[in-house]
Amino acid sequence: MIKSPLRSPQRTHDSITQAVIRELRVLSHPPLIACGSVVLLYGVKWDESADLNFGPLPSLILEFAEFGNLDNLFRAGGELDERQAVWLAAEIAAGLAALHDCAVIHGDIKAGNVLIFRKWKDDAEGYTAKLSDFGHTIFEMDVQDGWIDIQGTHPWIAPEYVGSVESRFLKQSECSVQFYSCLGCGRFD
Repeated sequence: MIKSPLRSPQRTHDSITQAVIRELRVLSHPPLIACGSVVLLYGVKWDESADLNFGPLPSLILEFAEFGNLDNLFRAGGELDERQAVWLAAEIAAGLAALHDCAVIHGDIKAGNVLIFRKWKDDAEGYTAKLSDFGHTIFEMDVQDGWIDIQGTHPWIAPEYVGSVESRFLKQSECSVQFYSCLGCGRFD
């Protein structure tokens, strides 16, 4: 799967480049590659876009998710029995734990950023989940004063975390939001 940076009038070349750099920092970190709950990076290619406002930008070549993301699965009427829901929640928690163990906060946890794969090659029903989209990632080592601006996607950011928050509260919020999304609720409107 090729993931090209989203271009919009609100985003500058620098902000897009910084998001790609954050993704590469996460996807090339050995403990996160080994954890099994983070999508795999296969390579990088340059997007030679004709868009003169942006110029060439790197695109990521990622592991292909057979079932898209968790949001697609819910929208397509994909039903999860209790066992499958618990399995996916455990895998998402394992991915978040691996990130947090590396002092990384995802920053944009939502069902659309959880990719869904077949659990085993010969298993027609089972799903497995991997975290993706690390463009809003927060690295604890980069937080200078203990406060950080949340950059995630509205309306999936919990209302109490819109704007600047103390970084010590981010990990617990991230876990809560993802489990809320796994239940199919997912939005804070």
